[in-house]
Amino acid sequence: MHLQRKAQAYVTKQSLKAEVAADLRSVFNSSSHGEALTRLSELAEKYATSQPRLASWMEENMPKGLTVFAFPATVRQYLRINNMEENINKQIKTQTRLIASFPNTASLIRLVSAICAEVSDEWETQHHLYMTTISRL
Repeated sequence: MHLQRKAQAYVTKQSLKAEVAADLRSVFNSSSHGEALTRLSELAEKYATSQPRLASWMEENMPKGLTVFAFPATVRQYLRINNMEENINKQIKTQTRLIASFPNTASLIRLVSAICAEVSDEWETQHHLYMTTISRL
C-alpha cells in the first residue's frame, strides 16, 4: 500500500495517477513472484518515456515490496495492508498519552512492551483466519 502511494509522488500528470495506481495493483495481484516481476518490468518500460522518474523509481524500489510473494497467497493480503500495525500504533498512542511524562526511557519501553505482549496474546487466542496459515510457516 505504501509503495503504491509513494509512486504517486513520481507521477507528473494528474490524469495518469489513477492509471498508475491500477497498474501497480496489477503487479501485487499477480499470482506468482515471477509474474509480478514480469509485470513490473512491463510497467517500467511503459512509463520509461512519459514518466522516467516513476519508471526508475519502480525498478529500484518495487522489487523490495514483492517479498510478500514468499508467503502463501492466503497470508499475502494481510501483509499488503498495514491495518494490524496501525492498530498497534493506535493502542500505543492512546496509552502513552494517558501518561503525561515518563520518568525515564525504560518505563516507556516497559509500557510499550506490555501493550505489544497483550496484542500478541489477543491474536494468538482469537484464532484469526490467517493465524493457522502463519503458524505453519
